[in-house]
Amino acid sequence: MFIDSKIVAGEDYEKRILSELEGAHAVIAVWDNDTVDSQPVLDECRRANKLQKLIPVLIEEVSINKLPFQLSSIQYIEMFEEDDLEGGDTFDALMRGIVRLCDPERFRDDLRKQDSSTELKPIKPDSTDSVSVQLSAILDDLANNLVRVPAYQREDNQWDLETKSLFVESIINNLPVPAFFFEPVTVDGFAINYVVDGQQRLSVLHSYFRDEFALIDSAATPYISEQADHYRGRRFSELHPVFQSAFKKYQLTIMKVRDLGDQRLEIFRRINRGGTPLSAQDIRLAYYSASSSTINYIRLVGVADPSKPSSKRAIDYIDREFKLVVPWQSQKARSNWQAFWAQGSASLGQRASEMFLWTLIAADIDRARKFLPDDRKSATLDRGQKGLDYVLDKYSEKLAARDLGASDEVMTLSEISGGLFPLFEEMVAVIFDKNHIVPEHAAKIALTLGAMYRHGLRSGTSAKILGHIPEYVHSPNKLATKFKLGRITFSNKWLHSTGYLNFIEKTGLVLNRLSPKK
Repeated sequence: MFIDSKIVAGEDYEKRILSELEGAHAVIAVWDNDTVDSQPVLDECRRANKLQKLIPVLIEEVSINKLPFQLSSIQYIEMFEEDDLEGGDTFDALMRGIVRLCDPERFRDDLRKQDSSTELKPIKPDSTDSVSVQLSAILDDLANNLVRVPAYQREDNQWDLETKSLFVESIINNLPVPAFFFEPVTVDGFAINYVVDGQQRLSVLHSYFRDEFALIDSAATPYISEQADHYRGRRFSELHPVFQSAFKKYQLTIMKVRDLGDQRLEIFRRINRGGTPLSAQDIRLAYYSASSSTINYIRLVGVADPSKPSSKRAIDYIDREFKLVVPWQSQKARSNWQAFWAQGSASLGQRASEMFLWTLIAADIDRARKFLPDDRKSATLDRGQKGLDYVLDKYSEKLAARDLGASDEVMTLSEISGGLFPLFEEMVAVIFDKNHIVPEHAAKIALTLGAMYRHGLRSGTSAKILGHIPEYVHSPNKLATKFKLGRITFSNKWLHSTGYLNFIEKTGLVLNRLSPKK
């Protein structure tokens, strides 16, 4: 094994490094926030990667945006904890990487042995069904609620008029379009198809059929047909009967995705990675909201801009189906909430509702950790964004189950609306005002407010606590150092010394110093 400390005084450093890189079977690059800023280290990593010998190992949280483009896509190994060197999944991953490069024949033998000792089979015994259905039949089923779009998928008015027009042109000219994915289920004896992918396209076709828009009438629009003058600028009812007939008789390809079981949510995500993908929270709300008052309440809390068409539809739907209304009472809090999210980017409503969901999880963590894995080497709950999504999914599942009377493991809607949200609203009214709080702080704010509720603090909290919250969100270590609680480092993980769970626990200790429990 070679490390650069073996280079002797007076030796040509660059030639020795290049020689060792050429002769090595594997090159392990240990990355932290200092080494990723080191040009010599990055040059060596580029050379090792070009030779296909690089194994990157992160020993602390590093923004991949700091890495050169050609290195950012390489699979790396996270070894943030000392016990990662003592065995377990992380250590095994490092060893497999080394064996793959140093002894490829042994690596292939190990894979063959694993294959022979494991019963290999697809997750689903049968492939996905494909059927061809006339568009008119799909539109009829949509009108009769036999084809359903989850209420909280992303706003369906995402396309501009030109994009809509070109899609309709494809339909009336019998040009191919992507398949739609439906999940067939039985509800009260009726066969229902839920739209897994194709909501935007189906919405455009439905709207055009109902004469809700006319095709764009612009010479700059790249219509493909020489007959475009016969439909540009026209609504469906104004089309020539030939094109109306082609529209209604168009054969849509429908992929029926059945019996997904516990894989449903992950498959939902994968299918929706094409085009403009749904966020994890988009999918979470769509999946769990159908029969859950609590999930719908969380969606209402997350309404950042009630004037948006998607927000109006959600508010009307929840009022009609669940008799719930937007809970914001304080005008100042509502104004601060909208201004806060106006600073952000796409999918604001979903990010906002996710922030409140994290507040809820932090407030209810004593119950939640009973059904969440707490093993830092758990393969089910890894340390990246996938692990955070697992926590959000699992807690949402329990909330939905509670609403159906199938679980009592999480906070009730009455406690959320009567206890947690009033504290949340008060904090938004006070600490979001002139404290340089931005959406990038959303997770830390959410976990801090949840920890406050867990600590026993309620609406009407003393000014002493309120004054410390913005400072704590900006720099948790100041208060942690003051109270001799050790450093608090925050990263997008769940289980680990810099993760969300540790932040909740450390915040509880800080709060206990600021306002000891009686």
